[in-house]
Amino acid sequence: MLEAGLMIIALMVTALILQEKVKIPLPISLIGIVLVLSHFNIHPIDINAERFDQLLLLLLPLMLIGDVMQLETDELKKNWLSVLGTAGIAVGLSILVGVLLQDIMLPNYAIGLPAMIALMAMVVATDPVTVASVFNTTQVPHKLKFLAESESLFNDATAFAIFSIAITLMHEPLGFTEIAWSFTLSAGGALVTGAIVGLVGIYLLKLSDDPITETGILLLIAYSAFLISEHFHFAGIFAIVVSMVLANALITSRDKLYETLPNEEKHTHIHHPIAPTLGKLHAVKEYMSLHHLKATHKNRLEILGFIGFSALFANVILFVSISEIINWHELQTYWKEILSVFIVSTLIRGMVLGQFAWVSNRSAKMQDVSLDWWAILTFAGVKGGLSILMVHMIPASFEYKALFEAIVVGNIILSIFIYAPAMMLIIKLRKQALKRQLSH
Repeated sequence: MLEAGLMIIALMVTALILQEKVKIPLPISLIGIVLVLSHFNIHPIDINAERFDQLLLLLLPLMLIGDVMQLETDELKKNWLSVLGTAGIAVGLSILVGVLLQDIMLPNYAIGLPAMIALMAMVVATDPVTVASVFNTTQVPHKLKFLAESESLFNDATAFAIFSIAITLMHEPLGFTEIAWSFTLSAGGALVTGAIVGLVGIYLLKLSDDPITETGILLLIAYSAFLISEHFHFAGIFAIVVSMVLANALITSRDKLYETLPNEEKHTHIHHPIAPTLGKLHAVKEYMSLHHLKATHKNRLEILGFIGFSALFANVILFVSISEIINWHELQTYWKEILSVFIVSTLIRGMVLGQFAWVSNRSAKMQDVSLDWWAILTFAGVKGGLSILMVHMIPASFEYKALFEAIVVGNIILSIFIYAPAMMLIIKLRKQALKRQLSH
């Protein structure tokens, strides 16, 4: 175990140095190094598919909280329509088009409609880590960075919700009304759960002004929202995002709101000799206020540092684990299917985001998307660990499970080693144009 810990830390440091000095995104160097080590029968982590699923469930809230806490809530408010378009509508359209093109992608397989929907949900689910790693090595306009990273984050919740319904349909046929109700219950339940847990957690922050303790409370919020939602079969990922977006919004806004309060409302006690009840009511009001978040706001940079490092370590473990569970025999067996799905899904993503750009450029309430932005957003669709978790949720009795596993893992590898360099190449070739946009 000590050797594994040492190797993981060494891999993390090596990947970070390569990302800083050579501009190689962290996931590419991690997977590449682990694959080279495996050639010499050196394995940093001894893991199988079942352990990988358990590990991912443990790491998922930690990875998501790092991404959500980095989001600027003001930008989210201003660009919510664009986020809805890329991470909501575009996901649904991509899955729909993929299902319609089933005979082109997989002509020799009689895959049922629910199973095909599940496959496309796994293929369109994206990974914010690789996208963030690319942007850490380059300079791009802030709004483009926000669009790409927020799409990668919220995309997962939409894809996972659709996947969950598809898995249910593979076991029992449901009518349109039942499907709509199932989706509403899953998303609505996660929304309510995330909001309640987020608010409760915000009041827990009253217990301490220490940034380390506050970091622990924020992690408690994310894990609690995820656990409760999964227990009631809601969309757990969406619950994490909701709880942390709410917490982040309140933390980042309290400083401004606090300064706008009248001076008398900033006092912690009211001394009223005639009406003691008024003092008690004010004490309750004071306890229910969120003035304590002023201290959390001041500690935010330290908190982000603690969470960022923890999330980085979690992502390193994830990508090392992905490298260890690759079944090369399956990839060689289904290489044609992997390549077919990868090419068609890439074209679908480009087409759907092109449609989004067309609508966005004609709407006063949405962010303009240039040709450069469209190309970068298209290649920002890198896949990750969530897709593997989803494919492992498919019952072992499913006829095409081996095919699905090969397609998902193969598309993850191809997207990391093709999409990420393509993004970097576009950014380099269009450096001057992006620099002018950056200056504006």
